[in-house]
Amino acid sequence: ISEMVKDPVDLIYSWYIRGWGGRFTTDPRVTNITYQSNVGIVPWTNLYIDGEYNELKPMDRIIHLIEGIFLNAFKNYNEMEDKKKKQILWLVLEEFVTNTEENIVRIENYLGVKRSKYTPKQLKIERCPRVLNKEERKKKLELIKSKASANAFRKIEGLYECYEDIKK
Repeated sequence: ISEMVKDPVDLIYSWYIRGWGGRFTTDPRVTNITYQSNVGIVPWTNLYIDGEYNELKPMDRIIHLIEGIFLNAFKNYNEMEDKKKKQILWLVLEEFVTNTEENIVRIENYLGVKRSKYTPKQLKIERCPRVLNKEERKKKLELIKSKASANAFRKIEGLYECYEDIKK
């Protein structure tokens, strides 16, 4: 299994721009698993977080959902036997797009395959490698801070702890 993770601020921002703060339980085209809670339909990741999804504003919902996904994945990974952990290749999107060749080699070695003749074309489509703009992330964080409650915004620190552990 290969698992790619993305910087929490970039992920929260992209979900917000796409409207995921309200779509998970209202858009019939969303194929996310939901369940009936005592206050309405909520996404399955709500199972891993305290609080009620439907009472949150959109940005808080997104932070809440991403926290559930991160914490559940990290908890399950940490509970695995070492033998199973070795069957997971963690990839960090930001490292992949900036150090593309190194990560392609990691994937080749992990899977025991060589890149295809289509790899360069796909990397070009995905704009890899590229330089990431740190100022953009600061602007994204400011938007998130302006739209999130103080409690939800504090959760980002915990997300970064998981993210940093995954990067190791």
